[in-house]
Order: sequence, then C-alpha cells, then structure tokens
Amino acid sequence: MPRPWAVVLAGGDGTRLHGVTTALTGEPTPKQFCRLLGRMTLLDETLHRLTGIVDDRRTALLVSTAHQRYYESLRASRPASLLVEQPRNNGTAVGMTFALGRVRRADRDAVVGFFPSDHHYADLSMFREATAAAYRIAAQNRDRLVLVGATPHSPEQDYGWIEAGPALDLPDADHAVFAVNRFWEKPDALVANRLFRQRALWNTFITVGTVDAFRGALAATQPELAVMLDRLGSAVTNADEARIVDDVYGTAPRLCFSSQVLAVAPSRCVTVPLRSSGWVDIGRPDRLADVHRPALSA
Repeated sequence: MPRPWAVVLAGGDGTRLHGVTTALTGEPTPKQFCRLLGRMTLLDETLHRLTGIVDDRRTALLVSTAHQRYYESLRASRPASLLVEQPRNNGTAVGMTFALGRVRRADRDAVVGFFPSDHHYADLSMFREATAAAYRIAAQNRDRLVLVGATPHSPEQDYGWIEAGPALDLPDADHAVFAVNRFWEKPDALVANRLFRQRALWNTFITVGTVDAFRGALAATQPELAVMLDRLGSAVTNADEARIVDDVYGTAPRLCFSSQVLAVAPSRCVTVPLRSSGWVDIGRPDRLADVHRPALSA
C-alpha cells in the first residue's frame, strides 16, 4: 500500500470571523490560529483529528507568509519540508498544487488527503472511519479523487453540496462509495431543498487521492496547474522550487479547487458518506455559536 500523506489547509484569512477573533485576541487573527472551541487552536484540533490515520511525519501545513508570526512557533516542531509557505493566498487550487509538488518530491506514489483547518466534528470516531476509508479507496483506485461528504440535517445554502450518483462496486471497497453526478456551490433555496430531499451530501472539501489522480484532474480542468505540478515535482533543490513558486504566484489567477477543478470534472470523483458526525464548517459566527450551544444547554 502507498503511504498516506496529509496536507492541512491553513492559509486562508477567515475574514468573516475577524469580529470574533478580534474580540478574543485584540486583532483580526486568522481563525485557524485561534482557540475558538477550547484549549487548542482550530489548526491544532485538525492535526489531532488525523492522529492514527496519517503519521505526523507525513503531515504538511499549507500556510501563507502573511501569517508568519502566527505559525512561527511551528518551525521548532515540524521539519521545514512539511511547512509549505505560499507567498500569498491565491486560492485553494494554486495552494494545493504547490503542496502536491512538495509531496511529490518526497514520495512519488503518495496518497494525499487535503483537510481544511476550520472544521468541527462532534463524533471523531465517525470522522476517522470515513477518512480512513477514503484513503483505502483512493489507494485502490488510483485515478479517482475521493471526497468525504457529510450527511446533511438541513437544506443549507452556504455549504457546497455533492449530488451523489449510484453506489459503486469498487474492488476491495469496505465502505459505501458513490459516483458523483454534480457539485453545487452555495445553491439557491430551491436547489438546496431539492438536494436535501434527494439525500445529497454536504461537501466537507476533504479530498483524497494519489498525486497522479490530482494531476489528472488538474490537466483536465486547469492545465497550467498540471504543468506547475510537474515543474515542482521535478525541482532538484529548494532554490529551484522557490523560483517556480515565485513565477507561478506572480502570474496565476486566483483559482478555487472546488468550483474550478472538482465541479468541472465530477466524473473523476467518488464520494464516501460521513454519517452522524456533527460536522460543522466554522465559516460564520453563527456556526461557531451552534457548536457551543449544545454544551451551554447541557
């Protein structure tokens, strides 16, 4: 089996929560570096969730240099190769390609999972079960990207949705897995209600696949990023990588992996359901309040 790798996405600015983080820290701190739910920052909670699934020695952080003072302490506990520092936040597609290039230099056959750093799960066992299954399915189906889709409890319009297709009988799959008919990004009320009735899934954006599967999706949708990945993967020295990154970040447009890669190539994807996990994307203050509310009412 190829070795599992993880990349935690921690390069965003989290502007919608700046009011909350300013109240907590005295400045508009990016939410992933804040203790919004307890004793750990959201970033540390994300790393903790991956314990037992991916070795910490193969878990990279994608960060932005504008936030350097918030993540500087991580240098003491993490090899430089696992700190992927982008010169600016240029969208998830560009950042993920940079991280994939770094992983490809270290392990050409890696199975890589991408994990947002601003999520909450009430039931970690369900998260770990679905995520481990996603890694196994990606390793056995090396041309597919595997997305984890959360079972919805409302017709939420602010989330992305995965409109699942038929169940698939994949070789050696030991978890339910479905084709993907279409991705919907923040649908209107009518569509969100239809998706909810049809038992579609919320898109957690957890995406797992081989480096080749990611490259295939990029080549089919954003070929310039596939070229970037090839250049980064073949870089001989860190200086070579730095020159490529400076060139790409200086010219590439801001690109979203969900809407400009996944949504354009759904046939390259499958999804595994994440059931009864209490998943919340902490993208707005009211969602943060929703996470705290059960504890306050208990």
